[in-house]
Amino acid sequence: MLLVGIISILLTAVSTSFAFGYFFTEQTKADLKTFCQIAVVDYGANSQSGFESFAKNGVRETIIDKNGSVVLDNMGTAQTNHENHNDRIEVIQARANGSGSGYRQSETIGVTSYYYAQIMD
Repeated sequence: MLLVGIISILLTAVSTSFAFGYFFTEQTKADLKTFCQIAVVDYGANSQSGFESFAKNGVRETIIDKNGSVVLDNMGTAQTNHENHNDRIEVIQARANGSGSGYRQSETIGVTSYYYAQIMD
């Protein structure tokens, strides 16, 4: 009986962890999409306030031109340090559909991250 209780507790803990992780990930994706939409408006208004505040909150924002070159990076340096972004999955999707996303390893920080891209008019 004790064994059944322990197994039940462990299964509950594991399933709760997976559920929490899933919902946290989905909320983070939605937040990133919202940040991107705000950045598009902010950049279109020639304002840098949102761009700078995202960096303070740990949100990396990179703006690239039509050739795939980095124009602005709120956590990086000038475009001379960046490779062309046109071959990145989120950029390819954004160019085809207006927005795109995906997971890949960051060439800058070396960890797998979620990326969201949106076309700016």
